[in-house]
Amino acid sequence: MALVGLVVALFAAGLAAVVIRAGEGGGGKLTRASATTSSSVTTTIAPAPSTTAAGPTTTAAIPPALAATFSQIEAQVAQIRGLQWTAPLDIAVAPDADFVRQLDAVNQRDLHPDRLAGDGETLKVLKLIPSGTDYVKTYMSLLGGAVLGFYDPKTKKLLVRANGTTLTPYERITVAHEMLHALTDQHFQFGPATYTLDVQDKEEQGSGYSALLEGDARLMEANWSSKFLGQSERNQAAAEANNSAGLIPKVPQFLLDSLYFPYTTGKDFVVSRWRAGGYDAVNAAYMRPPDSTQVIIHPDLYNAGKTWTAPALPDVAGATGCAALRTNTLGEFDMTELLQEHLDPSAAADAAQGWNGDTFATVRCGSARGFVDRWTAPDAGSAGKLASALSQWAGDWSGGHSAPAADGRFSGPSGAGRIVVKGAQVDLVLADDQPTADKVSSAVGD
Repeated sequence: MALVGLVVALFAAGLAAVVIRAGEGGGGKLTRASATTSSSVTTTIAPAPSTTAAGPTTTAAIPPALAATFSQIEAQVAQIRGLQWTAPLDIAVAPDADFVRQLDAVNQRDLHPDRLAGDGETLKVLKLIPSGTDYVKTYMSLLGGAVLGFYDPKTKKLLVRANGTTLTPYERITVAHEMLHALTDQHFQFGPATYTLDVQDKEEQGSGYSALLEGDARLMEANWSSKFLGQSERNQAAAEANNSAGLIPKVPQFLLDSLYFPYTTGKDFVVSRWRAGGYDAVNAAYMRPPDSTQVIIHPDLYNAGKTWTAPALPDVAGATGCAALRTNTLGEFDMTELLQEHLDPSAAADAAQGWNGDTFATVRCGSARGFVDRWTAPDAGSAGKLASALSQWAGDWSGGHSAPAADGRFSGPSGAGRIVVKGAQVDLVLADDQPTADKVSSAVGD
């Protein structure tokens, strides 16, 4: 559940030649990102229901020395990637405050407030964020503190966060990252494709595509810095990354993990293709973009052509008479994050990887929220494995600290729910109270 649109470079902590504040993904297995956070929150512009904000402005003249640096990196990126520029590049730099203002303006242009509000309520039912969290404000503050540069596929403009007239090694890596986005957009037109997914509200497919884009840019960071930075400059970039860690605000771990997923696990996915077939294999992925977090986590499933289908779910709001808040797909990443709240990460990842598609619905019944996710697995064994993991998780989620009853119901001071298995299908019902859980369960035929 993340914003779709911009392709951005993020600050890093403790890594040489990278521009995100997160640990590298390991062996294709999804693990929680390790990031240094600060209690200070960057002030951002509050999102509005509708805006006409333009993309990043480029009115300030770029100093000749900086323009020469841009030109040099532009040629180097094209050389490494094996693609030629087909159109001039519109690039600018901005100091911190102006950069955040322009980033906010572009994000607000593409916001879907109703969707985001529904996502926030869903995450609160799942207890992936605290109940008092202002989801949109928190996410926007995270972006304001974490983003170092961005490319806007709608305007084809690139903006880099820099406070001087020369670029540090860390900032040059960022430029290479964002130039890679601009270059691949010229060749593969990912901008229109990803915005179509956004318009169609296909979050899971958008997350898979974003992981390809950011993984490709992360690979460019590594290849570019290895070829064009000396060891002392790579050391300096790592030091800059560490020093920038305090700019990331303190936010719920799930939001950090969601933000970093395309950069960490996405890089693993792209590197696996690059090692197998060079950039030709990476280019081929743009012809068949990954359409789920599952195939990013498991590149072998992508190579095998794994597909998925969102199962049909009854009209929960209509059947219950409650207000509809959100309907979409969780996917393997979100389910793993959910289970990791109360289970060992390896057990969570193992249970969530049996996925053939899912559909969730979140509703509000008076003052209580209700949620149901219908999960389809490849077979009954995979469904049973997920149900077993959810049964272990449920007691801690509800605060009752006991296993579900024979009919799958569970409850405690923090909420109530039900787990129902039918062959290869698992229904997970959650609610703020037992009556709402029973109402939602009945609405989906359980």
